Amino acid sequence: MLDLDDFKSVNDSFGHKVGDKMLKEVAGIIQSQLREYDFLARCGGDEFIALVQEISGSQVYLVRHPELVSRIVAGVHMDMVGGLLSTTKGTFHLSRTAESLPHVVNPIAAAWFAQVQAASLRYAEGRGDAYAGFVWPPGSRESFVGDVRGIEMGSDHEVFEAAGFRVPMVYFHDYPDVTIHTQKDLPENLDATKLGRVAYMGAGIAWTLAALPDSEAKALLAVTRAEVEQHILARGAAPGPDPALAAREAIAQGIETLESLGRLSPSIAPDVSADVEHLRAAMPPPPPTSDRRVPVRTATIVGPLNVYYYDYFADLPAPSTGADFTKSALASREDGEVLAYEALNLADGKRSVSEIRDALTGRYSTVPVSAVAEYFELLARAGAVSFR
Repeated sequence: MLDLDDFKSVNDSFGHKVGDKMLKEVAGIIQSQLREYDFLARCGGDEFIALVQEISGSQVYLVRHPELVSRIVAGVHMDMVGGLLSTTKGTFHLSRTAESLPHVVNPIAAAWFAQVQAASLRYAEGRGDAYAGFVWPPGSRESFVGDVRGIEMGSDHEVFEAAGFRVPMVYFHDYPDVTIHTQKDLPENLDATKLGRVAYMGAGIAWTLAALPDSEAKALLAVTRAEVEQHILARGAAPGPDPALAAREAIAQGIETLESLGRLSPSIAPDVSADVEHLRAAMPPPPPTSDRRVPVRTATIVGPLNVYYYDYFADLPAPSTGADFTKSALASREDGEVLAYEALNLADGKRSVSEIRDALTGRYSTVPVSAVAEYFELLARAGAVSFR
């Protein structure tokens, strides 16, 4: 909703013809900033409403309702799920939260996924009944094909998890899906069983986040501990030039995950605190700092800079940056889209350039300090960050 302040004074001072001309010019300016499939309408004397579709709509809504952002514990984003495997060729993927935003929603989601996968496999092997196997007639009777993986980009969860909002989200999606946005994107190419299984998982995650009774809190703590410990062991043993840094970042993520559980279930806060102290004691020392500059995000820029139909940098005249962001050492990598997104998410006004590099390297893959420094220098030229 857009409202022109003090528009009545234009009509009173210059007449309604001038006022009408001004309204048309304002409408043209607003329309020029929208896409061809967005919708703009005048809904009052000096009020306009713009219906913004796709991911941009999520960003607009969160900016408009900051009071809701602080109340969201975590979320599940379902995107193009339930396709019939034989037609769409798409298998189910459950993507975890961004590595910069570890949260207990990850072990919760993994636990519900494991339950559905195990039950569907038992039924497919001839054990148990259709109800226990989560089979919805006339849907398929096969086992559930899917996996749990790291963050994948390209939908609304990018907006929710970005700096400025920081709402942890797990992402449900089928990929690849050869019918999306084609004439074969039809109800008959959906699988009732797959839809039911995915809906059950989503409902289970939401119930756990919103209504888990205190009597079940210690069981969730055990599940969370197991995932945290497994992640620390896996990262510490992963190939790479600096296993100590990988272990350090995994411990930091484990601490954040456990602390999110403590906020969710205050009754087990003492147990969580004991686990956190144990992890802090085991954390390796930080590596030396070579670039102590601290990037600070511009307060008026909220959410991701580049997401599905919108590119902050494309709106800037070339002289303001002096370079093509997509060709920077960080963004031009094969995993550059995620690294550039996460670099800005990690710019919390406390971490230095070197510390952001350490987080990216320990949580994703090896990144040189020079690549991170170059990216933030470009962001500073574009007005997206400043240094202190």
